[in-house]
Amino acid sequence: MSKGVNRPSEPLAVGQSSGLRMEGATATSPLYGHENIAEGVKEDKNGSGSVPHTETHTPPDNNNVHHQSRYHYSASDDEEYSLDHQIRMLEVKQTIAMSRKWANPGPVGLLGFGTTTILLNLHNTGHYPLTTAVVAMGICVGGGAQIIAGLLEWAHHNTFAFVAFTAYGAFWLSLVCVWMLPSTATRLSPMVQPASADTVGAYLLLWGIFTFTMLLGALRTNVPLFLVFLTLTVLFLMLAGGNLANNTAVLRAAGYEGILCGSLALYLAVAEVLNEVWSRRILPVTPMAQVLSVVLRCCQGR
Repeated sequence: MSKGVNRPSEPLAVGQSSGLRMEGATATSPLYGHENIAEGVKEDKNGSGSVPHTETHTPPDNNNVHHQSRYHYSASDDEEYSLDHQIRMLEVKQTIAMSRKWANPGPVGLLGFGTTTILLNLHNTGHYPLTTAVVAMGICVGGGAQIIAGLLEWAHHNTFAFVAFTAYGAFWLSLVCVWMLPSTATRLSPMVQPASADTVGAYLLLWGIFTFTMLLGALRTNVPLFLVFLTLTVLFLMLAGGNLANNTAVLRAAGYEGILCGSLALYLAVAEVLNEVWSRRILPVTPMAQVLSVVLRCCQGR
């Protein structure tokens, strides 16, 4: 800014709205069309934007030529700033509106998890054999749909949902590989052996530990999702124990518990869809914060 120029309550120039900067704004806009402004603009020393600069010359007085620079402001400058501010606010509102148009990928991931979990645990109960229907669901729905939902949650900056969907989507793909690789890998390399019951038990135990850590994070979500992770933790531990102990009764009991887990996930998926479509509470999804506050008050009352 030129020295010696005092500008009390100076309005912002085009391209200098508070906190907002419109890319590509130039000072050659038609808004600068009044005759007092010279061609071109001067950049201020801070580089904060372009400021119109005018020059006027006074006639010689007592053989002294006085050259001064000053700024002219009129009603057109206020109108110019007001119009620029309105344009900027409109752009902000459009950006917010566009961000709200992103759909919620959570129900797709919950649907993929719930349906595949129910179908597999119908087999674990001993009533249905392990068929290609379970394998196909594990690849396409349990694996593919959950990974896609997880990547979309990553775009939404939702770390918890991103980790949950992508991790359990990868679990389903790995489980299908555990089923299918023995028929192909053993022919390619004698070093690769089919998974034993102990190996599968250790595999499921690791996933049970991971699910328990996710259960701790679910304390900050809602009741149905917390119950999903709670029952899933129990499911992994029961399946791991049943395989390690070679106990068929435990595996069958885990099948019924897994059906409950998948049903809770389906409930939450349907609740999120219906509540959003109808813009009202069709199916309750109680936040865990309310439950924890009630529990805390009860503990303090004792």
